[in-house]
Amino acid sequence: MTYEERIKNNMENKDSYGNSNAKRSLNTNGLDIDFYKAEKGKLQLDILPYKAGTDHHPGKIKKGEETYVLEYYEHRNVGSGNHNFLCMQMTYGKPCPICEEREALKKQSDYDKDTVKELYPKRRVLYNIIDTKNRDAGVTFFAVAHYSFERELLLAIQEEFDEGGEIICFPDLEDGKTVVCKGREKAMPGYSFIEFAAFSFKDREQGYPKKMIDKITPLDTLLVIPTYEEVDNEFFGKEPEPVSTKKEEVKKPEAEKENINEPGEPPFPSNDEKKKEAICPNGHPLGKYDEFPDCVACEGSQIYKTCSEI
Repeated sequence: MTYEERIKNNMENKDSYGNSNAKRSLNTNGLDIDFYKAEKGKLQLDILPYKAGTDHHPGKIKKGEETYVLEYYEHRNVGSGNHNFLCMQMTYGKPCPICEEREALKKQSDYDKDTVKELYPKRRVLYNIIDTKNRDAGVTFFAVAHYSFERELLLAIQEEFDEGGEIICFPDLEDGKTVVCKGREKAMPGYSFIEFAAFSFKDREQGYPKKMIDKITPLDTLLVIPTYEEVDNEFFGKEPEPVSTKKEEVKKPEAEKENINEPGEPPFPSNDEKKKEAICPNGHPLGKYDEFPDCVACEGSQIYKTCSEI
């Protein structure tokens, strides 16, 4: 990268916030797709469908099936590095050390409610969209809180349906609708954000070819699946376990083991094996030691010992 390119890159990212080394719950590396930034005023968005690209879509959607949204849960600003991790408990029903710690704190009689509240994951949604007021931007990702957008969107559809209308299949490429809503800036101490209201639907200015779906990013492929240990280490500030460089001994399968007795581990043949290997010199059945007069002659020998053990 030349200085010109580097300076241009820094200019484009001058308003971005956060540690560039922070871990994310979404990985868009290698994709030339921007994130949509909602602004106050009238918004007109075409939400596009996609085909699930993995066998672990959080919505239990099979690979290759069509859907329009990716819903997931995320623990934000974890540890000193302010990492974002997918909550495996709420997203997949798998163990999550942060959720476990939260539930443990709640069992204490004097727990701090604000601390516990911060340990709950955030419910998020992700869409592929086209901003009809800025079509030159192409398809962009739209990541937003579930309650702020998806919930309001579904409530608007529910209202239409309850009044005798049909379910509005807004994501359909050929016959879908443009989602219209208002973006309102809400100020909070130290920051502000856009909240969404007054949802409605209108006919699209243009349809999209059905085959376009094969070029739309499968959103479930963007999820970064963390290990339990990774989240646990970051949350509690632990040092990761050192990776062992010792070459492990490759164990042979039982059938390939050489017949060598290790020290202190003599073979212990079964009674049937002992009977095959030992024969009473007096012709008596083995295991009947001291039951015949001539057993005295074998006393102290190996055959006598074998006979007594059967």
